[in-house]
Amino acid sequence: MNLKKIFAALVLTAASHGIALAQSTTYLVNSSGSYSSFLNFSSCPAGQPCANFTTSMTQGGSFTVSSPLGTSLNNAIITPTAYSFSDGINTYSNTDAGSRIHHFKVTTNGLGNITSTDIFLSRWLSGANGTINDRVSFFVSSDGSSYNNDKCLIVSTSGGLNTCTGSVGNNTQTGFSRASGATVTWSPPSYTVGGAVSGLGTGQSVVLKNNAGDDLTVNANGAFTFSTAIISASAYTVTVGTQPTNQTCTVTNGAGTASGNVTNVMVACVSAPAAEAIPTLSEWAMIFMASLMAMFGFSRLRSRRP
Repeated sequence: MNLKKIFAALVLTAASHGIALAQSTTYLVNSSGSYSSFLNFSSCPAGQPCANFTTSMTQGGSFTVSSPLGTSLNNAIITPTAYSFSDGINTYSNTDAGSRIHHFKVTTNGLGNITSTDIFLSRWLSGANGTINDRVSFFVSSDGSSYNNDKCLIVSTSGGLNTCTGSVGNNTQTGFSRASGATVTWSPPSYTVGGAVSGLGTGQSVVLKNNAGDDLTVNANGAFTFSTAIISASAYTVTVGTQPTNQTCTVTNGAGTASGNVTNVMVACVSAPAAEAIPTLSEWAMIFMASLMAMFGFSRLRSRRP
């Protein structure tokens, strides 16, 4: 058995037992209100990355976790596998060497959707690993406030990385700027729907539907995933739209409510029984002649009896 077949077998086994092969979930800002209060710089020293916040700016972004957030969390500390946020001037992300997470807390409702966050980030403006007196920016989601070009006064070090834990703040003569009052709402996460197909004949294809749409043509056995994700707590119903030629496919685990990526929809295909062949005209003629000969032979035997 080659590696491709081994992988397909593992996928089928995982799907049949409802095992999620990948359950990472991304949460993103759906809409937000602009900043309502400002403390912008009045003087910018030469060479400083000065920039003022404006009424057209706000906070936004997204983060990803390895599994869906739990329900009814209360300011719970989480560890994102990826994140990217903007305050309108600076971008904080896990791919930026100067970005730091001070804390990352979320509160969710009974459906596991975010109702509020307390995300505190900073970013060195002077390089990947700044130190005392270097410039830094801050992102605070709890009150929708952002700080740009602040002067760092206190630094903590962990794992070789420096993090600014104290700054001057409010000194507009140094090019410092601050904005607050941004309001952020979060959109519910979206999940994919999929599973595995088995028994599909070589060269055959089956068309699957989710919620009477999102048609997906599957040409081989193994894992499948619909292209359109559905919002958390939404219903899904997987059906067969078009059966393969001379086969019938049946769906199991095809309906439910998504609370994570759905991976256990099973589509099993079986071949239709071969139809019995109908004799041709020449074959019927041969059958008729054979019957006549049998009858003639039987009558001859009876006539020879003493």
